[in-house]
Amino acid sequence: MVSCIVLASFVQYVPSILTVIKFKHTNEFPNHGFKLPGGYTIPILALLISCYMVTNFTWKTILVGVVVGVLAAVAYFFIEKDEKAEQKHQHYLAKMRQK
Repeated sequence: MVSCIVLASFVQYVPSILTVIKFKHTNEFPNHGFKLPGGYTIPILALLISCYMVTNFTWKTILVGVVVGVLAAVAYFFIEKDEKAEQKHQHYLAKMRQK
């Protein structure tokens, strides 16, 4: 159980790393004074370390993590979305792209 919790808390950083790479590449959103020293070096290094760390878990732990992730992804499609909040979010994103 502890290994599953560590895996879950560790894997949550991977989307953040990929987001940094995407936003640095596309320049989609203003950085508000944030500058990543070394360009892509730090995010790519963090991604490689993350992949290496995942290999240290047992196959049972990884299997449980994948099953829970798939179940969560399937459940996501059944969640009702708030259309008003979605429109507000899309408006905010459009405004940020124009800056």
